[in-house]
Amino acid sequence: MRTPTSAGTVCPLCSEPLDIDSIAAAETLSTAEALCHSCQQQPPPFTRAVAGNVYDAVRPAVHLMKFENVPALAQPLAAVLAQAMLALRPTAPTRMTVVPVPLYRGKRAYNQSTLLARHALRLLRSSAPDWQLHLQLHALRRTRHTESQYLLSREQRQQNVYGAFAVQGDVRGHDVLLIDDVYTTGATVAECARVLLAAGATSVHVATLARAAREIAVRWQPSRDGPMAETHH
Repeated sequence: MRTPTSAGTVCPLCSEPLDIDSIAAAETLSTAEALCHSCQQQPPPFTRAVAGNVYDAVRPAVHLMKFENVPALAQPLAAVLAQAMLALRPTAPTRMTVVPVPLYRGKRAYNQSTLLARHALRLLRSSAPDWQLHLQLHALRRTRHTESQYLLSREQRQQNVYGAFAVQGDVRGHDVLLIDDVYTTGATVAECARVLLAAGATSVHVATLARAAREIAVRWQPSRDGPMAETHH
């Protein structure tokens, strides 16, 4: 299984594989960590986002789970999500409130993010028993229907979800772990994080099952499998 980070250096905020220009800029400025272009231009409100795999690797299963009424696939897919969540463990708070990204009412008979979160938490109870993760299903709600993000640009995605979420209940002082199925541009989880922080959450981390990849040029690194390595991901 190939994870997003196996391609090389990634952005420490959103886990986007870094292109050559981002790495060169960090070296020129002598900064400790290189950020991707998007995070340089508009730092996300969340502390860090991680993903379990690239979307292309799990696309058929995700499609079946979401659009073909096969919710049972959430259980095996949750193992991938759990591994992503564990990547946060070394620096994340010891106690976190787990919040799935909500669907608009009536869109689907089940919320795939909720199913993934439930199964992942069951796995983490044995693999990380000291990590206090508490599921809170209704901390967020969608206030309106949003168009599909699939064909929208980054700017259009941000406009599409702005104001589409609201906090219900009390998240003041909570460190939130936000769960979603796929991270594309990050517009949805960024908007969720924004409203959670505005409602008093102390921090928001993000874990998703998968991350949509984009074609970028990355710095060549010697491959263990041979003298040549891929330069585009």
